[in-house]
Amino acid sequence: MSRNRILYATLIFLLAAVTSCRNAATQSPKVEASATEAEITSDAYRPLALEECQVISDQVAAALNAKFTLAEKPLADFGLQGSACAMETNGTGANFDLMNSLNAIEGTLTGWALDTKLSAAAPTGMIQGYTNGNVTLLVSISWTPSPDANCPTDQPISACALAPEQKLFTISLLAAQK
Repeated sequence: MSRNRILYATLIFLLAAVTSCRNAATQSPKVEASATEAEITSDAYRPLALEECQVISDQVAAALNAKFTLAEKPLADFGLQGSACAMETNGTGANFDLMNSLNAIEGTLTGWALDTKLSAAAPTGMIQGYTNGNVTLLVSISWTPSPDANCPTDQPISACALAPEQKLFTISLLAAQK
């Protein structure tokens, strides 16, 4: 046999062996799990206890003069995985604005530290992340124009003249712990 044929046959053998090993390594047997993926991930978050969530909700509600609803929701912002206690209220620009609402909420967060890695802002909203020990709190304040506002779609939202009642606000807080 020529040297080229031996080299060629060796390469084919090695390629077949590598492909077979890679296929075997990527195919795992089906296993039924009793826990969700989020529950077995060490970095997964779980909702703050309802009693603790209610305390935060009551304090923020008093600061904003608003009523919050509580529910459990998935936690998916900023790559966080798991679920959280969700507190939410709605209103208009007559009730809320971005900065005054955020300042009022921050006034209730004694002992919490701002986490800038969990914060973002846009013209119609913001999210601020806070931590207190192993608990994370995401505060989201956002608004959309009401349907009757007739804002032009080809211009920035700042070009739309809105009455306070035409800004529809949603304020939500997500509280979760590791």
